[in-house]
Amino acid sequence: MIFKWNKIGALRCGGAVLSGLMLAASFPGWSQSTLIFTALVPLLLAVQSLSARQTAALSWLCGVVFYGVSLSWFWQMTNTVDAWAFKFGTGGALLFIVSYCAFYFIPFGVAAAWCGRVWSDGSFFKNIRIMMFMTVLWTGLEYLRGTLFTGFGWNALGVSQYANPAMIQVAEWGGVAVVSAVIVWMNMGVFLTIRQYVKHRQFRKYRPHFELILGLTPLALSVAFGMQVLFGASEVGAPVQVGLIQPNIPQTSRRDAQLMAETRERLETLSSAALRMNQVELLVWPETALPDYFRLSFSSRALVNRLTRDGVPLLVGTMDFSEGAGGRELHNSALLYDEGEGTVSTYHKQHLVPFGEYVPFPNLLRALSPLDVDFTAGESSTLFALPGK
Repeated sequence: MIFKWNKIGALRCGGAVLSGLMLAASFPGWSQSTLIFTALVPLLLAVQSLSARQTAALSWLCGVVFYGVSLSWFWQMTNTVDAWAFKFGTGGALLFIVSYCAFYFIPFGVAAAWCGRVWSDGSFFKNIRIMMFMTVLWTGLEYLRGTLFTGFGWNALGVSQYANPAMIQVAEWGGVAVVSAVIVWMNMGVFLTIRQYVKHRQFRKYRPHFELILGLTPLALSVAFGMQVLFGASEVGAPVQVGLIQPNIPQTSRRDAQLMAETRERLETLSSAALRMNQVELLVWPETALPDYFRLSFSSRALVNRLTRDGVPLLVGTMDFSEGAGGRELHNSALLYDEGEGTVSTYHKQHLVPFGEYVPFPNLLRALSPLDVDFTAGESSTLFALPGK
């Protein structure tokens, strides 16, 4: 056994589970986003003074709880397939993704335990070193998870702040990684403050907790910057009025011909309502909003032509294709379409979702997946330029 099952072992396991639950509760579903700023603290406390093997086990457990809860909606995908082999494969895909993503918690937990042993005297400057090291490590692991094997970047910590516009404005300096870094930095400040108190309590040795103040500072500055951006005068240029369309289409609607027609009807109804405001300069549909290939579908092309005939361009989420060296390649794409110019520019998704857009190890796992073909990842980003802007 990795742990002796006693009171201390139970508390450590409880700390890892609690961290996983607090992390999950910060995301949509529970949306308790303020929990994220202390969610890692129970795990950090639990792994102190443990061996690398024990720390790895607790860290992985925390990750499994986090991803298992926050990605639990994935189970609904089993309703989109009929064969039991495919249902089993879909459930197995979720377990694989949860287990894989949880492994990225292991280096973080092991590093936290190592820092606790090497820099254990609690001096202020060594604690700053710990905060910097752990923050950089976490953001680096998130980046690696989002790029390795086409990437699976879902549920980066910064995403939890989606409903906090003042907090997320700092993303303009480096994307969601900057928001995640602020969150981890705050967690480390709280953890080190608690560790200082617990460690020196018996010696009656106290000092001001500068780590907590230091942890709060980037958070406060981020919110202050966000408030300035949101309510200050913009000097970037003329604003663009965008109509965001969210049809909320069930996955099952993509496999039924009648429901596909209802999907187009809902897109047209919502888009027409937005256009009647007479202020919209760009319509935006979500990823794969159309249930078929735009460039091959008469119905979808007719729909887009009707909506853009008054000169408002449309950013279309659709499936697309290109001719590659090995033949025709399929893509999950976004097309900027203007009635006067046709397709202005195209972006092919670069980071594909395993089991959702391609099957890893196809010779082994294809039989358990309803996917009979794989999408191909794009190779470059696209900067969309609005016609006339």
